[in-house]
Amino acid sequence: MDKIDIKHLEDLSKLKIDESERAGFEKDFQKIVEFVDEITKLDISYEEKEAVKLSSLREDEVTKNEEIDPLLDAPKKADGCFVTPLVVE
Repeated sequence: MDKIDIKHLEDLSKLKIDESERAGFEKDFQKIVEFVDEITKLDISYEEKEAVKLSSLREDEVTKNEEIDPLLDAPKKADGCFVTPLVVE
């Protein structure tokens, strides 16, 4: 397994990793990569390919329930609308 290039990961993710955390992050990330590598080597050819039997699914139905009030649990409401804090100036 090649060594993980933390600087490259920082650039890709737009994150800044402190020098004090770099060694620990590199070690943890290396463990994650090794674990994923182990998973990809597993033989799953015996597993069933279809996760859900399509015959067990029901048909989609469009329903309308006018009894539900979306404002019922709103902490603040006015004139049939949600009241929220101002987020722009």
